[in-house]
Amino acid sequence: MRNYLDLRGVRQDNDALRLENLQLRATVQVLGETRSENGRLRKLLSYSEAAPGQEIPARVVGVNPVAKLLSVRISSGEKDGVFRGMSVVTPDGIVGQVIRSTGGYADVALVTDPQSRVAVRVQRSRARGTAAGAGNGPLNLENMLRTEDVENGDLIITAGTDGIYPPGLVVGRVTQLEKKEHGMFQGADIQPAVDTSRLEEVLVVGSPYSEMGPGPMVEGVQK
Repeated sequence: MRNYLDLRGVRQDNDALRLENLQLRATVQVLGETRSENGRLRKLLSYSEAAPGQEIPARVVGVNPVAKLLSVRISSGEKDGVFRGMSVVTPDGIVGQVIRSTGGYADVALVTDPQSRVAVRVQRSRARGTAAGAGNGPLNLENMLRTEDVENGDLIITAGTDGIYPPGLVVGRVTQLEKKEHGMFQGADIQPAVDTSRLEEVLVVGSPYSEMGPGPMVEGVQK
């Protein structure tokens, strides 16, 4: 009888230890996620403090499942000072442009959307061109004269001449440069600095066209 009671007690202790172990593992996972989030937020705060002008923080709360428009929904809207035409960035580079804003949230067309066009320049040589969205993947470098100095690995930044993005923000790096023997232009891919499929927190910054009022409706944004 005593052996049975001892065995039962051991089993109860083991069950309690297993439960405690599960709770500890869950706590470690939560702490790890919190630590990761704190790191991202500190990076965002450091960028915001160093950047000129007003930056409005926001979280990504929805992703548009409609293939014809690559966009996300963010947690800040008109009540927070977010209006159509404002640009959206992270400390790593540009994300996209606000195309619709309501009281409590806003929709952002991503820089990778096929309709997106960004005035850019090569940081090293100051050559100007256009970064065009091409869906999920690299951007296309367009309108870059064949005579301009651009090389694989060059950093591409915003030119600040499109009325959307402030100058000097990182867009990405040149890959797959195509030096054509004929014609006016050369082409290349631009690997975006920001992986828009992994966005969690962003900053909204102003532009000259930020007060245009409500933009077009965005179909099917999924919360």
